[in-house]
Amino acid sequence: MQLRKPKRRIGKAIASTALTLIASTTLALSDSKADETNRASEKSAETGSASTDESGGSLFSKWFGGKWNTQLGILYYQEADDRVQAIEPAIAGSWELSGERIWSYKFVYDSLTGASPNGALISDKKQTFTKPSGQTYDVEKGELPLDSSFEDTRTAFTLGYAQPLSKDFKFSLGGNYSSESDYVSLGANTSLSWELNQKNTVLNLGFSYQSDSITATGGTPDELAEMSTDRHDQPKEDTTEKKTLTDVLLGVTQVVNRKWIVQANYSYGQSNGYHNDPYKLVTLADGTSGSTYGDPVGYVYEKRPSSRVKHAIFLGSKYHLGAGVLDTSYRYYFDDWGIKSHTIDLGWIWKVAKLWRVEPSFRYYSQSAADFYTPSIKDSDSLPDNASADTRLAEFVAYTPGLKITKIFENESSFSLRGEYYMQRGNKNPSQAFGSEKDQDLFPDFDAIIVQSIYEF
Repeated sequence: MQLRKPKRRIGKAIASTALTLIASTTLALSDSKADETNRASEKSAETGSASTDESGGSLFSKWFGGKWNTQLGILYYQEADDRVQAIEPAIAGSWELSGERIWSYKFVYDSLTGASPNGALISDKKQTFTKPSGQTYDVEKGELPLDSSFEDTRTAFTLGYAQPLSKDFKFSLGGNYSSESDYVSLGANTSLSWELNQKNTVLNLGFSYQSDSITATGGTPDELAEMSTDRHDQPKEDTTEKKTLTDVLLGVTQVVNRKWIVQANYSYGQSNGYHNDPYKLVTLADGTSGSTYGDPVGYVYEKRPSSRVKHAIFLGSKYHLGAGVLDTSYRYYFDDWGIKSHTIDLGWIWKVAKLWRVEPSFRYYSQSAADFYTPSIKDSDSLPDNASADTRLAEFVAYTPGLKITKIFENESSFSLRGEYYMQRGNKNPSQAFGSEKDQDLFPDFDAIIVQSIYEF
């Protein structure tokens, strides 16, 4: 039995929190990130769900030998108000050979469509926006500025290998590749675990490296350059931007007694390069006192720092209680952008019958705002070094209740259905607001549903 590791959001953050939420709920037998493991696959392992015996309980075992485990799943994601929608089929599995050698893989395909916030503020006047590609779109007064042409697909593949180095040491190595229309990511990871104290204590060391390439559709906008109303004169460059990410994880897992297991992790991450979202704007607001004080007068493209250092501490516990397992965890995160976050996960893995599992869950998340987050910039002020109006960098709280039901069949295969409802709430009138901005909702409520089904055999 293993504790769930803390989740880290992967990939390019697009379409509000859509891809972030999807990434955190994707099928994963052995994720390539040192500090990210999917709840669905691990919890089914913890409670003894589907595994194929070594005598050959599947066609794969009969054809290739060894012990095979396969998961087929599909995830559906829908934001409220007909915003972003995503459908994600996935397949994940493992192949265990003699000597405890294990190959693992995962393939995911994402299809996302809908409307994504562009970062500009709501206004009591009609607004017109021009993309770097030259396309324009209008937003009616009183409406949240959304780019309704958002559409993207992503394919991702991970491959991993693990084996013992000796009686007490285990080693793993993996790689991952992800491709979108404007984003390509390639990474590698490795980990070493040391079992001691009669295998009741496990020390873990993990390392990962990732290289990302960003080629914005229509060109990469100049940082803090003003959006032009001339579709043929946009401030952009036809370049491919780069970003690298390095992560290190140190952890310990301890079996306290027959009913209780705990885990503690510390992770350090550093990224360098292009961190901007090339499609996000910041409103230039009228900074002169008068009837138009605070009204939008223009828009600039955002600029974020070119480096980021992240720290995270994770504490987890699983305790067998009666007919179930109480699963709790806490994660504290902070970075040099000024963001601090707290995540509390509560779960109950309940064996309601011999072949049925019910798993209610609840997640609480809160974060402070990045130092450079601002709803707008006064046109009378000098441009700051960095600025972003992306609400994912704002102060907010989020609540995610969920429920998963698993049916285990006599042949040890299983089918599970999981649903979650995500609610994000922020400060509708932050301290930076001025003039007419105080009459607008600067952080609209954000809700989304996630439904996922998995067949494991």
